[in-house]
Amino acid sequence: MRLGSAIIMVDHFPQIKITEVDLPLDEDHKDYDGILEKFFSTHPHVHHCITFNSKAHIVGEFLQKSNRRNVQIMGYDMVAKNEECVRKGSISFLIAQHAYQQGYASVDALFNAIVMKRAVNPVNYMPIEILTKENVDFYRRTAI
Repeated sequence: MRLGSAIIMVDHFPQIKITEVDLPLDEDHKDYDGILEKFFSTHPHVHHCITFNSKAHIVGEFLQKSNRRNVQIMGYDMVAKNEECVRKGSISFLIAQHAYQQGYASVDALFNAIVMKRAVNPVNYMPIEILTKENVDFYRRTAI
């Protein structure tokens, strides 16, 4: 099954080859190093990675342990392990989505709709930030 982002890449950038690696979250985490070693040994041309969840640190920690310095990772979510990998340089970028603000806005919308019987605006834009080693210290987890 292709992810939506992979379809967009194929449609708009057909010259780009997407190579996927699956790290099942129900696997024993000690198996990840073997899966990643096999992947990067089989695909030495891979120099850019993206994870679509908060687990970018799994790949970042592997790159640190295996001393691979020519791979850039973009991941999501400012969790402690991802933050540490950004600081050490094994994750290049994180997209921070302000989960607290998203949660607050959701509960507020439910309250207004159910309790207050008010109309709820169906569009609620939320900020995102791109975090790097240079600006990670300035990220504010709460924006409300």
